[in-house]
Amino acid sequence: MIHSIRLKDGKVSYSNKYIETEKYKVEDKYKTQVFMKLGDMVGKLGLVKLIQEKTKKMLGYIPNISELKNGLANTALVNYN
Repeated sequence: MIHSIRLKDGKVSYSNKYIETEKYKVEDKYKTQVFMKLGDMVGKLGLVKLIQEKTKKMLGYIPNISELKNGLANTALVNYN
């Protein structure tokens, strides 16, 4: 989600926009979690999940998203005039 706060003529306005990442689009299509989250990689079960995900990607069950599109899409935009 991108948030915007504008100060103009003594007034404040706020707006936001939801951004659909490539990972979101895939998980929305399948209606379930497809990709591992950071919290999934805990202990022995985390190792098993990691191996499962790598195997699913290798076999083509999980789409291979490029490294540039593989993050959580955390974005920080700052613009001051």
